[in-house]
Formats: sequence, structure tokens, C-alpha cells
Amino acid sequence: MNTVFFYSPGTCSLSGLVSLEWLGQPYRVVRVEREVRGTPEFKRVNPLAKVPAIQIDGAFLTENGAILAHLAARPGGEILLPKPGTRERDVANQWLSYLASGFHASFGPFFGPARYAADEAAQAAAKQFAVTQVRKQYEYVEAELGSKTYFLGETKTALDGYFYALSRWGKRLYDIPTDFPNIARHQATMEADAAVIFGLALEAGEATPANGTGGYLGHVALADV
Repeated sequence: MNTVFFYSPGTCSLSGLVSLEWLGQPYRVVRVEREVRGTPEFKRVNPLAKVPAIQIDGAFLTENGAILAHLAARPGGEILLPKPGTRERDVANQWLSYLASGFHASFGPFFGPARYAADEAAQAAAKQFAVTQVRKQYEYVEAELGSKTYFLGETKTALDGYFYALSRWGKRLYDIPTDFPNIARHQATMEADAAVIFGLALEAGEATPANGTGGYLGHVALADV
């Protein structure tokens, strides 16, 4: 299966990189800088100009939940999400939906206030309001995570890579260890994981196929896919 994954540094696409590393099957990546996402060249991959995206045997798939569900459906993908038809998978699907529509979405006015207000004063107010709304999401996850090591207990899943990719954004807003110790513990666990270390190195431009933990085969140019 020919797999090409499209990512941008600092975004939720880190979750796909981590899941691909955990899965261990061959894949290549396309680095899509922020200023490139709105170009016609990338919009042929995703007309909504967003990452992540994945190309599977020439066909494109977008949206984090759909990509992670696809990877989990591959042979060996049970390491990413529980078996379909089980209560555990229902819970995982619930979390996948929440992380996209609740946790991730709450950051929208903070990162893109111009999409929510026209003038600068209103944008500043929207951004400040977002800080309080994001805190509510952290409080919810903090309580739900409790003493568990991972979202579904003691076994890591794609949910953990997804949440880490999002929760790291809050480090600029809150004192995570003080305000959300359960989330801080989860972040520390993830930051010690080899696939997360590799994904962060890839974002920083410091990774090579030699130091990957899975099936990373290197970068390809956007124009070549």
C-alpha cells in the first residue's frame, strides 16, 4: 500500500505521524508549510486547505478522525484503536469525535480570531474569551483522564497521540503541571514515547529514516504526489 502523509509542524497532524510510527508500515511524508496550505497546489489534496491529509494508493483522505480510523482498519491496526463492534471502540469513537469537535475546535478563536470578528478590538476579545473556553475543555479531560495512564486505561491508542498533539498547545496558556496534573502526566508519558520523539524531531526538521521507529521512508515534494 503506497502511503503519503501530509503534515505541518505544530499542528494536529502530529497525531498521524505518531500513529504511522506505531503502526510500523512504510510511508512517506510531505511537509506543508503554513503559507503553502492555501495554494492551488495543496488544495488539490484538500480543498479546505487543512492538514492532515493522507494519500493511499493515489486517493486522498482528509480529517484526523477518518485518517486514524483508516490506519486502525489496516492489518495490525488494532494497536491504534480497539476492535470495531466493542464497547471499547465505541468509547474510542466518542473520544475521537470530541477531540475534533470539542477540544480542538475550542482553540479556533485563539489561533484565528479574524475568522470570528472583523475589527481588532473584537478579535482581541474573542481571543481572550477562547482562553476561558479552552480551559473548560482541559478541565473536562483532566477529570475524565483521572489516574489512567492513557485514555483507555493502561494501553496506548491513537487517542493518546491525537490528544498530545492538541494538548501541547495549552502550554502557552496555562501552567499545565499545576492546573492539570493528570494532563501533565499524560504529556510526560507521551514525550517519552519513541514515536512522539520522532514526530517532534520530524516537525523540527531533525529526523531521518535512520532514527525512525516505524516505516518512515523520507520526504517527497508536494509537486511529486
